[in-house]
Amino acid sequence: MCDDGTVDFSREAVRKKLMKLTTDISPGPDVIHPMLLKECASAVAEPLSLIVVKLFDTRTLPDDRRKAHIVPILKKVTRPTRLTTAQCHSRLFRVN
Repeated sequence: MCDDGTVDFSREAVRKKLMKLTTDISPGPDVIHPMLLKECASAVAEPLSLIVVKLFDTRTLPDDRRKAHIVPILKKVTRPTRLTTAQCHSRLFRVN
């Protein structure tokens, strides 16, 4: 969010977010690995920016972005783990 209260979905803002993705996590349901998004950040920033602006302007979100796959993963302490897309994990779609 910008200082004046607006949301910045510019190509450069999206590219910066993509460059900050953690690459040691698994891909989500969209099977796009965060490393691929990070490596191709300059190429995908513009189309992804346009998509996010359209979604924000129409106040819609695709159904698959509203869901998380909860899968139990056995660890020392068993707890549910959410598997969402890297874009959602990086808070690319989050406003605040």
